[in-house]
This record gives sequence, structure tokens and C-alpha cells, in this order.
Amino acid sequence: MDQFPQGFIGVHDARQNNLRHVSVTIPKYRVTAFVGLSGSGKSSLVFDTIAASSRRELNETFPSFTQQYLPKFGQPHVGAIDHLPVAIEAP
Repeated sequence: MDQFPQGFIGVHDARQNNLRHVSVTIPKYRVTAFVGLSGSGKSSLVFDTIAASSRRELNETFPSFTQQYLPKFGQPHVGAIDHLPVAIEAP
């Protein structure tokens, strides 16, 4: 049986901020909690790597005229992210 029948997000070789070559598989369509010690890279993985990649991909779908008014996001330091859906991050 497939470990993730609904699919997954694969993060490979994340090196953002305090992450050092981290690779994880996150199930889709499930609530996933990231827990750990302070400074272990939870926010770097979720916001600076996964969400930043998703925002960049979403912004690239808009026409160039619209893109000039959208916030600019740098490319996260990650080898690859597989099966990434569009995510909208609420403040």
C-alpha cells in the first residue's frame, strides 16, 4: 500500500537559514505539525522554503504587467521541491 495515497510534497536538500541539507516528505491533504526545539529550522522549512517557493510559482502565473506590483520573493536555497501546490500564507 502507498504510504501517501493522496500524494506528498517532497523537499530535497533544503539549505535555507539554519537548515543544513534537510530532505523531508510531507503528506498532502492532511494537517501537519512541525515541532522541535527553538532554532531547529521549523519556520525556515515552512515559511522560507516551502511557502516562498509556492508564492514565487503563483506570482509567475500573472501577466508581467501585474507582476511588477506584486512583492518580490527570492529563490529559496533548496535542491528541489516536488508536487508543490499553490499555498496562500495568511499573516
